[in-house]
Amino acid sequence: MKNSTKLLLFSLLASILSSRSLEAGVFLGTTSCGTSPTISCQAGVTQAAPQFDITPFGIVHPFGFNQAGGSIAIRICVDSDPGTGLAAATQWAAALWNGLQAKTENCFRCTDFEEGDVNFGTSVPWTLASTLTHELGHCALALDHGNRLWNDDADPAFETTSYTLSYGDGAGGIDQESDGIRGSFDDTHVAPFAQIPDSVFWFRNSTVSDPNNPIVVDSLIVDSTTFSRSVVTGLPAVGHEWSANANRRVAESLGHGSTQSIMYSTQNRGIIYNGFSADDVNTTMMGRTGVDRLASTADDYPVTLSVVSCADPHEIRIRFLSLDPDGPLAQCWTAREFAYAQNPANARDYELVLRTGDAQLEIEVNSDIPWEVALPIFGDGFGSGNFDGWSAAFP
Repeated sequence: MKNSTKLLLFSLLASILSSRSLEAGVFLGTTSCGTSPTISCQAGVTQAAPQFDITPFGIVHPFGFNQAGGSIAIRICVDSDPGTGLAAATQWAAALWNGLQAKTENCFRCTDFEEGDVNFGTSVPWTLASTLTHELGHCALALDHGNRLWNDDADPAFETTSYTLSYGDGAGGIDQESDGIRGSFDDTHVAPFAQIPDSVFWFRNSTVSDPNNPIVVDSLIVDSTTFSRSVVTGLPAVGHEWSANANRRVAESLGHGSTQSIMYSTQNRGIIYNGFSADDVNTTMMGRTGVDRLASTADDYPVTLSVVSCADPHEIRIRFLSLDPDGPLAQCWTAREFAYAQNPANARDYELVLRTGDAQLEIEVNSDIPWEVALPIFGDGFGSGNFDGWSAAFP
């Protein structure tokens, strides 16, 4: 039986050279990375039935999901003194998720894990609003990291990488191939005995324009007719080996600098996000198609986040907590269960639930590290509702 306890924590974990890990194209808990000393990533499990793997084609829905559809309201309580900036940053992040706008050039000073933290060893702080936006992606929207751990050097430790999240890859079974970019379309993922590893990353399929492009922003309707997670049936027949994720170097290769998924697992000092990549928005929209996985049908569901008093009913509590100067930036505590009665072997729908004994979902923010509490500035008329400078607006 797998150890399910460690699968309930999703955080921006500390890694080498002060890069910090935070976990789109992917739904929360379909994969568990870093919980085994010998396996970098494996299938996630549910809380009540850890003997069953979450299926790679499963979608994890937010807390309060109803298979019949209908609105989901996520109320967030901020348990902190007003002077800390936590409440204002939470309001900012909640508004960003409620707006759900995709754009390019959404990330100031973006770097990926392999590039390292250019501000390592300095007093440059981490950005509170960006970190909270990421953690709400986990706890409120049920999104996971799009990239994964992997060990591609001589030491025994697994490292954060920009490779697209998968599991079942054999030793030496992931390679960046000729473009030299991890997480791009030509990466190879190989399981033992030349089998295909399990893909959990959702991408634009080969029936639409710009297939396997996690950056392009357009008015494409997102559902199971236009998006896929199968690298066997969903990718273009020529040139594409694996699903591409929205990390900075992939975005740059597709013509857009300073662009990266808010759900990318590493956040360095000084990085500021002021919006979402297409990948963040599209994965969220895919989940909202509900059980039938078709857009604009009765079981679709919108999600609205609001910030309330801790004295009022709420689904998520956010607070500062001492997590060690070298610990995670923040962490989300939750669990997964089957969304309704299904055969575990081919279950398609799961939902976020409370851990046994918890009264609400929890986001803990590390109080032992320096935070920039000033809020990012929106360009292109976001605050006024004028989206002329944005590539698209999603309902």
